[in-house]
Amino acid sequence: MKKASTIQYLPLTRPLASYAISKKLLLNDRNVILDLEDSAQDIFNDETNQVLKKNAREGLKEISKFKIPTNSSKLYVRINSSETSFYKHDLDVIKECLENGFPITGLFLPMVNNYDQIENVSKIYRDKLEIVPMIETVKGMNNLEKILTNDSKNIIKRVHYGNFDYSYSAKFWPFLDPNHDKYWNVINFIVKILKKHNKSFVGSPFPFPHNDEMFWQCAFKTEEISDLDEIWHCCVNSSLALSERPKTCSELPIIKYQFSNDNKIVIANNIIKDFLEGRSNKRSFGVSDHRFIAPHQYLAAKVFLKSHG
Repeated sequence: MKKASTIQYLPLTRPLASYAISKKLLLNDRNVILDLEDSAQDIFNDETNQVLKKNAREGLKEISKFKIPTNSSKLYVRINSSETSFYKHDLDVIKECLENGFPITGLFLPMVNNYDQIENVSKIYRDKLEIVPMIETVKGMNNLEKILTNDSKNIIKRVHYGNFDYSYSAKFWPFLDPNHDKYWNVINFIVKILKKHNKSFVGSPFPFPHNDEMFWQCAFKTEEISDLDEIWHCCVNSSLALSERPKTCSELPIIKYQFSNDNKIVIANNIIKDFLEGRSNKRSFGVSDHRFIAPHQYLAAKVFLKSHG
């Protein structure tokens, strides 16, 4: 039996709420990612974006003052990419939290394209933190084998696939969904390399937070097609992350990634509408009745309509 669990992203702009949810998740043997990146941004206003990033760092410092359960589950922090102006500020606040005795297992590092990015972060913390590369670009995907081959220090324990950013980087429209055949081609490619290098897999955030059945269908399918010792299934909401794993599950219905131009236009318009309507309180993500929408999914929809609409 493979070791499988869930891991949930939590924003840091509301630290007390995220602290309470973190405790509940960790006490129930779920894993946590406190997010300094995508959940703290405003794609429409750079000035607001700067404030949100600062507030997220302050939120992490606030949480680090409280006691966090330490058991077999793990707590990570996702920092901003090394290509951003927020990167160094994030590294500094992590140091401060560690000095507070905050039990951070490791860092999720976005947009990893080469091993140097991993090694540079690890050295800052004297190789004491696990660094989880997020494979989110075409370049990173093409270099995954090389990245893991270069990991002679075994800094990398697991790899996280970021489907939203990868779909954006690969110029897929619509973005890949976990019931698309092309999505599973990507998953097969990743887990085959991870098995070769004995690394664990962290799935992409599940984009249908109210569809428990499909979540578990995807979880079972991921475990079935891979032969990894450990797999974490990623959520954006605690009701799903804390849901009980069923003993059995029906097979995931897979559809062909084939869409007419008219279909693509309809999908793009729906994504834009749902993102804007579901983006309450200027949060960075949109949430409709059925879908979680990343900001770059909204941007990709706008780009598609500009050239095809």
